[in-house]
This record gives sequence, C-alpha cells and structure tokens, in this order.
Amino acid sequence: MKALVVGGTGFMGMRLVSHLLREGDEVTLLTSGRRPSPFGDDVSMVMADVFDRKSFTSAVADLGYFDILFDQLCFDAVDARLIVDNFSGRIGRCIIVSSGAVYRDTGTPVHVGEFTEEEFDPTSHVPGAGGMNEVGYAEGKRNAEAYLFQNAPFPVAAARFPVVIGHDDTTLRFQDCVGSIMSGVKVVIPPGGGRRNFIWVDDAGRFLHWLGATGKTGAYNGASVKAVTAVEIAERMAAVVGRNVHVELAESASKYPFYYTPADALISPARAVSEGFTFTQFEKWFDQEVKKAAEGKGSDVTFMDIISQKK
Repeated sequence: MKALVVGGTGFMGMRLVSHLLREGDEVTLLTSGRRPSPFGDDVSMVMADVFDRKSFTSAVADLGYFDILFDQLCFDAVDARLIVDNFSGRIGRCIIVSSGAVYRDTGTPVHVGEFTEEEFDPTSHVPGAGGMNEVGYAEGKRNAEAYLFQNAPFPVAAARFPVVIGHDDTTLRFQDCVGSIMSGVKVVIPPGGGRRNFIWVDDAGRFLHWLGATGKTGAYNGASVKAVTAVEIAERMAAVVGRNVHVELAESASKYPFYYTPADALISPARAVSEGFTFTQFEKWFDQEVKKAAEGKGSDVTFMDIISQKK
C-alpha cells in the first residue's frame, strides 16, 4: 500500500507510521519539519505547512497517486476542503483523526451512557465555513467530518478518539499530571465527577492503521473499554510513582487536573471491537506511560506549537 501521512512525525502519527512500515507499506510524510522524523530513509519526505494553503497546494502538486491518505491535522471544514481540492482523483481513500468531542456541545439533552457512532451523523450536519479558531474544537471537528463525508469523491473514515494518553503527549497534560503527583501538589477535584474512557497513543496509531488496512469507511470510535474517574486517575498515578496523593473534593476556581469531567463522558468502542479490533487493557499501558513520564521522557514540540501556526 502506498500511503501519504499528514502529521506523521506527531504524537499519534509516529505510531501510525511505525505500523505502516512494519507491514511493508510505502510511506511518504508530509510535514512542516518542526519535529524531526525518526524514520530516516525508510520514508519519503515532503516539506509543507498544512496550515498554509499556498504552501500545501504547491508541495503536493507534483505528487503521484496514493492508495490512502492519513490526515492527523484536519480540524475544520477549511482543512477538509483542502483535502478534497488537492486530492480528488489522486487518492484511493482518506482516514482522518476526528474526536469524541463531536458528541458534545450539540444542544441536545444531557446524555446518559456511552456515545455510539450513530449519535452524530456527519452526512446530515451542515458544515460551517469558519475555522476551528472561530467555531471551537468540537464544532470544527463536526464540520471537518461533515464536509468530507458530503463532498469527497473518495471513501472516507473518521477515527473518533477521546483523550489520547502517552508519556510524550504534545498537550503536556499527562506529564503535568504526573509531575504534580511527584511534587506533592494537592489535587483539587470537584465532588461528583464522572467517568471517562481514554485511548493509549500506541492503540490510536494501530487503530488508524487498522481502519486503513481493512478498508473501513464511516465513523469509528476508538477507546479503551475501561472507564475511570479523575480521582482514580490521580490515585493510580500516585501508586505507580510511589507517592502519597492528597485529593481534596472541593469546588475551586483553578484548572482541574487529571482529566476531570462533571458527568460521565464515555464513547463506545463496541463497533470496532465487534469488527475485530482489540484495545489494549487499560492497566497494561497506563502504568508504563506514567513511569516513562516520571522519567522525563516527554515531547519536544507541543500541540500549541502546532496549533499556533493555524490561521
């Protein structure tokens, strides 16, 4: 398979590319160069800033045909249109990284239970023209899905992930959480918080590869089966690094750490599981990522470094 990966040196992208290379696929990375590629001569490189329309269009103009495009950086309808405008007739299909955020802030009543893929239909959503910085992250992702599913002349799949966890998280949330625990910082969490499920970054990369290798189309949730609360996250981190943790259940004006949510915010992975994907057991990956973060194995380029380039 001949694959073009946008964002292939990023948090999830590196895991995806590793799986593609392991399967013997021919991989081309489209990257801004802000983060060096660890793959050497195993991949081809195309230098372009995906958030600069002119730069992107110029960079891909002379590229040949790809069986599949994986895009990690499609945040809104503007980005989605860039894909359609530049790759119609030049790719066999497209896989984008979407988000479980498509299920929130929709104006519908409070949801009980797990969100399934059917609860946001991108084929009936009217995609606004505004960029993510104008419409917000959740609406931006809804618009990106909607534009592609309604306008792309090639098959499309969208991976809807919850919070992605790894020791080199480019948002720095995970490292900050572990650092706070190790420093003995009091953890203030409002009472009555809900459960969330997450996804291991290695599983996210493997999931994207699975969607591509199996020819899946449509939206797929990708998440661990296990769900935990913010208090459970804090206590487990403390146990792994051998620290005591002081959790205070109280309202606070400060930013709540440890992935707090006021109510359950779960996305169901049942569809993917029923079709053959196996998510790694939470306990098998969470503890090892905490240990790596505690050892200072972090990210050199942050999510905000990337997003700051988006116009």
